[in-house]
Amino acid sequence: MAESVRVQMSLKTKKELEHLAKTYNCMYNNKPSISKLLEKIGQAEFTIKPTELNYKDYNLPLLLLTMTSPFNLNGIVAKVTRKIAKHQGNIFKIEAHQKKENLGLLKIYLSLENDKSDLSILLNEIHSIKFGEIKNINEPYQLIGAYTLLVNSKRIPEYRGTTEEIIEDLMDKRIIIDISCSFGIEIKARNKGGTLAFITEEIANRKILISSVGLKYNQQKKEDIISLFLEVKIDKYNDIFREITKIQEVINFFESKIGKNGILELQRLGIEYLNTP
Repeated sequence: MAESVRVQMSLKTKKELEHLAKTYNCMYNNKPSISKLLEKIGQAEFTIKPTELNYKDYNLPLLLLTMTSPFNLNGIVAKVTRKIAKHQGNIFKIEAHQKKENLGLLKIYLSLENDKSDLSILLNEIHSIKFGEIKNINEPYQLIGAYTLLVNSKRIPEYRGTTEEIIEDLMDKRIIIDISCSFGIEIKARNKGGTLAFITEEIANRKILISSVGLKYNQQKKEDIISLFLEVKIDKYNDIFREITKIQEVINFFESKIGKNGILELQRLGIEYLNTP
């Protein structure tokens, strides 16, 4: 008698099991079947050995962290990347730019094994990096410059005192001014009017920000390829875990609409997106 078993797993684990199911021909309706894979393993029909995964089949979900901080300071990138490494994150690309008023913009493309639970902890840890953590690798004038920037932008209140007292007061202040995280998804859809409007309206109705959107047309298949980055803003008012959950819920919603409303296929954007012109 067959028995139903419910299993919770990360998207990365699901992709790996689907890859293995395809490798060992465990298919249902021409799609990889995790249940058939587990059944064959349980019946000892074969033993799985480690193999090198093909990244075209094995999609590492892409995340984009965007941070703003004072520009002329040493150690910020090192502190952020150390936090990511602590959570077993894989970094694929880093961009750093100087903005107006001596602000720096840092973009990091990465993946996490579990980007639902681990990500909320990681974002909180990055957002909580203090000036005291980089004091010893910066000169006093650099710290005073960052302090002046934060005061002028009304991020912190002005502290009157000697240079040493101002620097000491700065040590428990957060060094990251703004931080957000974007989830990349790709939706393949029939080329017909209203599909993009349906997708973006559903995202807007769930109060999720779209940080960027791209649209390509596959002439051979007559399909639209829609690339979206859905953004979570991190501040003291947000429940970060809840915001991340909202994005997963909208992804699940669009997956449930495959074959309807013009939607043909959905997947998280992977590292190959970074190499796409």
